[in-house]
Amino acid sequence: MFRNYALHHVSVEKRKFFQSKSKPEYSKSYSILDTSSIDSWFGFIFIKNESDFKLRLEIMPKLKGAKLFYPADEIDEVSFSVELEPGADSISLIRCHSPGATVGYTSVIKNRIVEEVEHSHQ
Repeated sequence: MFRNYALHHVSVEKRKFFQSKSKPEYSKSYSILDTSSIDSWFGFIFIKNESDFKLRLEIMPKLKGAKLFYPADEIDEVSFSVELEPGADSISLIRCHSPGATVGYTSVIKNRIVEEVEHSHQ
């Protein structure tokens, strides 16, 4: 459900393309952080590898009033890794448990900071 929503219903403007001077081959790959489009207390981090190369990311969540819960076996409180083949995608689910929840993350490609994203749950 969330994957389909991310691919087909989230506006293109919400896509955050990876901008890295040292890794321009990933410039078509993107992430989406969404905690407000779906009428619920759930959200997601969606990552799509649109490059011709394997994408390895380290995701460092920044959560206040929220918790990452899927895939639970791959997530800890500090960081988790995502490895995607060309054309593949990944989704991590978020549960907001406070009206003022703030959800963000920093992603790193091979030790380079690519983007920092933050949202507030309304």
